[in-house]
Amino acid sequence: MIQNKASRFNRSFMWGVAFMAVAVFGVVFIFMNMCLERMAVKQYQESYGIELQSGFVGDSIKVYVNDSLLYNKVVQRDSVKIPIRRFEDNSMLMVVDARTDLTGSFNLGKQSENIIVRRNADKKFAFEAKEKK
Repeated sequence: MIQNKASRFNRSFMWGVAFMAVAVFGVVFIFMNMCLERMAVKQYQESYGIELQSGFVGDSIKVYVNDSLLYNKVVQRDSVKIPIRRFEDNSMLMVVDARTDLTGSFNLGKQSENIIVRRNADKKFAFEAKEKK
């Protein structure tokens, strides 16, 4: 009789542990599924055209969008075009003169646009955005 009670308790305990294990696996599966959905890479249709105009010839220029280096060269021509696709919800364009560490930044819009970057007389960067057609 005592052995029957002990085996019944052990059987109940085993079913309880099994139920908890299934519940934990279910929660882990749901959590991983939610994380993978959030980590999925969005594909954007918008694109930007970045154009370095007037005042850059002979300068060592770096062009960044967010933390991605897009251009790192000494400018040889009067006009340099850099086409890129949008890859984040919010993006910032940064232009850096490598010799003087002079930096200019511009918030990129959510629509496709051409950004023209010029140098002012005081060597600061001027940005102009035009909507793409």
